[in-house]
Amino acid sequence: MSKEIKILVAGIDPGATVGMAFFDIHGNLIAVTSQKDQSLDDAVKESLKFGKVIIVGTDKKNVPGFVDKFAARTGAKIVSPKEDVKIEEKQRLATGFHYSNSHEMDAISCGIIALREYKSLFDRIFNYCENLNLRNESAIMRIIELCVKNEFMNIKLAADIVLKPNDEEVKIIQKVVEKKEFSKDYMKLYELVKRYESEVFWLKKQNKGLLHEWNTMRSQLEAYKTRMEKTRLDEKARRLLKQKEKMVWKAQDEAESLAKALRQAELEKKKILSYLERAEEYKIIKMIKNMTSGEVQKISDEKIIYVENASEFSEREVKRLAGKVRYIIAEKYPRKFLLTIIDASRLNVIKIENLALIAKEELESEERKLDILDRVVEEYKNRF
Repeated sequence: MSKEIKILVAGIDPGATVGMAFFDIHGNLIAVTSQKDQSLDDAVKESLKFGKVIIVGTDKKNVPGFVDKFAARTGAKIVSPKEDVKIEEKQRLATGFHYSNSHEMDAISCGIIALREYKSLFDRIFNYCENLNLRNESAIMRIIELCVKNEFMNIKLAADIVLKPNDEEVKIIQKVVEKKEFSKDYMKLYELVKRYESEVFWLKKQNKGLLHEWNTMRSQLEAYKTRMEKTRLDEKARRLLKQKEKMVWKAQDEAESLAKALRQAELEKKKILSYLERAEEYKIIKMIKNMTSGEVQKISDEKIIYVENASEFSEREVKRLAGKVRYIIAEKYPRKFLLTIIDASRLNVIKIENLALIAKEELESEERKLDILDRVVEEYKNRF
């Protein structure tokens, strides 16, 4: 049986003497080294002795070239501070750890900086796995690696990839992850698929219970009718029989409505799965009804927004978005508007819930027209 590869967080202090520190995900120091004139190749080989580095930290605001190249070679994410870390702070961070020289001390402090950056994510993953009663260390480490390397991936999806590799939607996402093309667009569609999957599950459960109830009521009604046929029915018995019949028909109608909702949910899930398979062909854009405060609050850091009716707007919200949004795509809009607009009628738009899917080629064509217009306007301004 092959030995399980440990995933690591590294700290690197580059220079004439390279200091390297390696921590496990729990913050335990695995190894600390320092070597004079250490090459990048040797540094990578050294790291592989201890495991697989998924995060590398530096104490410099501007990432040193050596650290950048190390990350590129190992596929690790880089963590750097907002400002260069002072010697006193590095000494404080390295307190409690054994090191032989200042290079190793700096490397340890770099590793601690990286660990702190990801501590919240690690804690959330550990809590999630605990709630699943997942004790498999290898599976937990794989979930952590997926979340670290794919910034738009949530913990549930990472867990699905690791624990449910044969699910149809998981297979699609796994292919995307392997190609290193995973984006928040895929995350949006995947979340919709899972929502409909959950809806289908509960509708099936509800439908099963309702069908059982209906069959029981129908059997009771038939038995009641048989008994009544043997006796003369008085007015009270007739009313009771009609009442039972109504209850049976009502339960049947409810079961049929539930079955219809179930079929619809299954169709929606299938449709979204088909778009998920071809997500690389589309730009997936957040859609809102109008540009009033209540709707605009539904968006966060989107650079492009799809608006059904931009004629309904709050001036304050439009001004707030002016420096943040590149352009909006709108079905209805005023003739004069502070934001750049692409007319939705010029595009083939697929609407799913609060998302608009638009073929990338179509959208890029419209964007090129906007770029040309911007240049013409800028040249006109410069002339006059």
